[in-house]
Amino acid sequence: MKPWSRFVVVWTSLLMLGGPVLAQEGYLLLHRDLNFAVERSVQKNPSPELHTAIRPYRADQVQQVMEDYSIPHFQKSFLFRNRFANNNPESGEPTTDFQWRLYPLFSLAGGYQAEPRSEVLNESSLGAGFQGSYRKKLFLNLNVQSFQATFPDFVQNQNAVRSSVSGGGYAYGTENGVHFKNNSGYVAYQPNSTFDFQLGYGRHFWGDGYRSLLLSDVAHNYGYGRISTNFWKIRYVNLFTNLQDVRFSGGDPSRFVDKYGTLHYLSYKATNWLTIGLFETVMWQGSDTLVDRGFDINYLNPVIFFRPVEFSTGSADNSLIGLNLKARVSPQIQFYGQVILDEFLLAEFRARTGWWGNKQGAQLGMKYFDALGVEGLVWQGEFNTVRPFTYTHGSIEQNYAHYNQPLAHPMGANFNEVLSFLTYQKEEVTVEARFQLAQGGLSDTINQGDDLYLSNITRNREYGHETGQGTAYDVLTLGLRWGYLIYAPTNLRLEADFTWRNQLLGTSRTNHYIVSLGIRTALWNRYTDF
Repeated sequence: MKPWSRFVVVWTSLLMLGGPVLAQEGYLLLHRDLNFAVERSVQKNPSPELHTAIRPYRADQVQQVMEDYSIPHFQKSFLFRNRFANNNPESGEPTTDFQWRLYPLFSLAGGYQAEPRSEVLNESSLGAGFQGSYRKKLFLNLNVQSFQATFPDFVQNQNAVRSSVSGGGYAYGTENGVHFKNNSGYVAYQPNSTFDFQLGYGRHFWGDGYRSLLLSDVAHNYGYGRISTNFWKIRYVNLFTNLQDVRFSGGDPSRFVDKYGTLHYLSYKATNWLTIGLFETVMWQGSDTLVDRGFDINYLNPVIFFRPVEFSTGSADNSLIGLNLKARVSPQIQFYGQVILDEFLLAEFRARTGWWGNKQGAQLGMKYFDALGVEGLVWQGEFNTVRPFTYTHGSIEQNYAHYNQPLAHPMGANFNEVLSFLTYQKEEVTVEARFQLAQGGLSDTINQGDDLYLSNITRNREYGHETGQGTAYDVLTLGLRWGYLIYAPTNLRLEADFTWRNQLLGTSRTNHYIVSLGIRTALWNRYTDF
């Protein structure tokens, strides 16, 4: 028996014989399929407490929305069911204060790239996780997982440029692909329905779309502290982050450069159909040639907006503000959108001279739930546009990025994008067809504003900047995905995927045909549509 086979057998045995087991508690995973099921329920039955733009979701708030607390069938999955859990026979609730689950994390997947060159793709990983709770107020979650993988050419090229795997850790080259880690975890305290406090190493997503121009889960995990306040029709989140710049490190963690960010998000359910979200963030480097700042206590100010604080300290830190809107126009139809402002002068905007400092982006989208009367069928369409130099800064260490990966959209800036999804979910099964068309421009010998890791000081002019400038590219992606959820608390799923990707870069056109099949505990979303 191979080592990974022994690992799976041992961990399966432990799970079958484990202690009191709990349903998913604390926070749900960020995975798209699980969150989509929650959104469908909220669309039909709006919740005053659950604000869909703030993810990960609190499990107790999800439980209030979903009648049987299944996303789907949290406690009905046939694999790893604990037959010895000490539960109350009437209520089904555990009779002990402390509940826990120990579980394996693994993946085993294979694929094939037919063009532009034939190549066998593979992924394997091993790891372990622990989830525990005490009196449903204190929660602990730890996940440790190590990967070995080969990727399609366009993904591998991106990994090489960034020295990290999209959404994963530092990419250490091997004879057969790359090795990387994806560790995460948190400890959370939820004293009541009003407050919750969290310390962790993970990621967040703010928005109602497939993409977020405010804060997405595209980048690797980061250290954070979070305070969330819920009252009336409002949810307010303070997020304090410790990020890393891994350039020039050679993969040595001691050479990673610390940077920090404080982010605020205020969500207000103005009516039963309209939700308004206000966003702001400030980013700063931990040290420079003059001073070692560390985490600036001035930015612990929990009050939105703190731009005056940034001015009062005399700093030139990187600040952004944004708006998120969601309109539920019927039990089936939802519109959503975002605006992000990095720098903005109304006079320059009106002049339409292409001033470099008008750095902004916008999103507009729609979701049609139970489309055409078919329960579980959802159509989603989305448009994203981001002007050149958005998210960048004069000091590269203060850009809106982490681990050489954007914190918002995976394409960085200087692009337009149209997305469409047709998704069908029924119990454990998900089938999804996807379409993406993106157009933008890349930097050549001149900084064109697409790369967040180029200082915007290196621009070659003040005016005449347009979205898509530079070396033009077009990306068209069509895909079909099938997934079967085996065990929801760890999102263990069987998946099959087909992707066709056509890219025109300058005058060169490349086609990719990729098929894959595998089983994995999918703790995070994987974005390869860039």
